[in-house]
Amino acid sequence: MDPLPYFLLLLQKNVVLCSIIATGSFANLGLSQIDHKIHSDQAIDLLNYTLGKNEVFPAINIMLVESATTITFHTPDAKYFDYPEVYFGRSGPERVSEPFTINGIESQTRKKYLGKFILFDASLPPASVYVRRSSLYGYVIAISFYKYDLPKVKAE
Repeated sequence: MDPLPYFLLLLQKNVVLCSIIATGSFANLGLSQIDHKIHSDQAIDLLNYTLGKNEVFPAINIMLVESATTITFHTPDAKYFDYPEVYFGRSGPERVSEPFTINGIESQTRKKYLGKFILFDASLPPASVYVRRSSLYGYVIAISFYKYDLPKVKAE
C-alpha cells in the first residue's frame, strides 16, 4: 500500500474518527471531552475539533447512512482547496456549478474530486475525497466511505 498523504494520515491516526468509520456508529465514543452536537442517531457535529497541530476545524459533520459514512470538514481556510497536492498528494479537475440565488444572494460552488484512497484494510471501503469552495458554505473537505466500493465476495 502506498504511503498516505498528510491529511489522510492524520485521519487514519485519529481514534474517534477511525472508530466511527470502522463501526458505522457513534456508540462508545466517549464524547464527554469533545465539544459536539448530536442531531440524530445518524448525524453528529464535532465542534472546534483538532485533527493535527495545524489542522483545527470549526465543525466536522458526520453522517451515517446505510450505504455510506461521510465526514465533512468545514474550514475557513482555502489551503485545502487551493493546494490539494500538499494535503492529499494530488489534485483533480475543477468543476464549477451553475450560479444559483438564495434569498437574493447569488452563490456558486467549485469542487475538485481527488479520487479514492485506501486508508484501511479490505474490510473497509476506500475514501472518496472532494474539496469544495462555496460562496454559501465556505471551504469543505468531504470524505465518504461508500459500502458499494467494498470488494465483492463470490458466493460458493
